[in-house]
Amino acid sequence: MKSELLLKIKRGRITEREHSGFLSLTDENNKVLSQVGDCENISFFLRSCSKPIQAIPVLSTGAFDRFKLTLPELAVICASHTASKEHLTLVKSILKKIGLGENNLQCGIHEPIDIETRNYLIKNNLQASPIHNNCSGKHTGMLASCMAKEWNVENYLDFNHPLQKEYIEIIKNLYKISNNELSLGIDGCGAPVFGMPFYKIGTGLLKLFLAPETELIKQAFMQNPILIGGKGRLDSEIIKASHGKLIAKVGAEGLCIVINPEKKQALAVKILDANMQARSITVIEALKQLGWLSQKELNSPEICSLYDLSIKNCNNVLVGKKEIVFHL
Repeated sequence: MKSELLLKIKRGRITEREHSGFLSLTDENNKVLSQVGDCENISFFLRSCSKPIQAIPVLSTGAFDRFKLTLPELAVICASHTASKEHLTLVKSILKKIGLGENNLQCGIHEPIDIETRNYLIKNNLQASPIHNNCSGKHTGMLASCMAKEWNVENYLDFNHPLQKEYIEIIKNLYKISNNELSLGIDGCGAPVFGMPFYKIGTGLLKLFLAPETELIKQAFMQNPILIGGKGRLDSEIIKASHGKLIAKVGAEGLCIVINPEKKQALAVKILDANMQARSITVIEALKQLGWLSQKELNSPEICSLYDLSIKNCNNVLVGKKEIVFHL
């Protein structure tokens, strides 16, 4: 991998840590407008950045209208949520509308990210369940699409299931990608996951957020930023700070894609060691260099917290800094 150094973590005059990776700025025709690192022949999985794409069948199957879903519910279907009370209420609402239960979710279990939810479980001696998985919204959307088409909900994650075949066709059409370029794997939540050359990775989402037929997904993101991730989460705070001018979605293993619908451009960032702090700083610095966030937006408390370049000790004394070393 011909990655490039992006960020140095320095204590005094000594560099204690470095983060490298790739950035790519593309238009809707897969034209690379700018890049950091040689990523032309490198493929990565979309991971959770694919969730807006996996929400398309909720619209195309008629599930959104048939089950009278709302934009907040569509947002949680696209989300990598923290399992806050609001997130959980929406997932439960969708399951009720489609006539299924939490036992139908095949996303597996992990502890809720939201600290209040986690403390509630501990206080009441309760165990985490599939609904707390940050992908439970996506899986609920999959079940809604299956119910609308009367597809089997017992094996909805199988590669040969009609829904999963539909995703592959959607991906190929959005990205104009060949079978040779498309890679398949299994995500942390058990669902199939899609991989492709990094320089193309933002294009499909850009097309989605520009297309009239998926306008509802765009509105779900713009109107419900905190539902897309949660308070303090990179994608949610970018959408919120920009007042929906930018649409962001993070993915596991250091990935983030930011869409600028007005400029019809997509920014993709990949941090090779998947450090979340490095991802936040790199993405916000890239948005700063591109002029996609105004100074006022950059000065919002949430963005400042994610873009804190200082290193302080337990006495709140400045002892180092995080140094940006890339230019997009």
